[in-house]
Amino acid sequence: NDRYSQASTYHQLGMVAQAQRQWETAVAHYNQALALKIEFNDRYSQASTYHQLGMVAQEQGQWQEAFDYLFQDLTISLEFHDEYGAGITMGSLARVWQAAPDFAGKADIPGKLAAILSIPTAQALARLQPT
Repeated sequence: NDRYSQASTYHQLGMVAQAQRQWETAVAHYNQALALKIEFNDRYSQASTYHQLGMVAQEQGQWQEAFDYLFQDLTISLEFHDEYGAGITMGSLARVWQAAPDFAGKADIPGKLAAILSIPTAQALARLQPT
């Protein structure tokens, strides 16, 4: 009955399903983990689950969802001054940006990133470009 610890188990099950490319199962496990983390107000650990949901969305070509989840991850990492986590997320955002074909919301991504980082849109766009 340790519901709080179940969040970690569901997250790990999601990672296993993701590695096996069982997308629906991975998403179901990650969503269960996220629900428990929200229930127990564990905001910091929500970031890693949002990140994994973003990676699954990318694998499925669900570009807007991938960006939305990664923006959630980045926002939480910044709230907790987790520069390492934020750096990983920025790398993931850049990879999704490069992998995503033109989709309806792509033009909005640099502006959303700029708002999260409190920087000009041009700088946000530069952070999405390959180095």
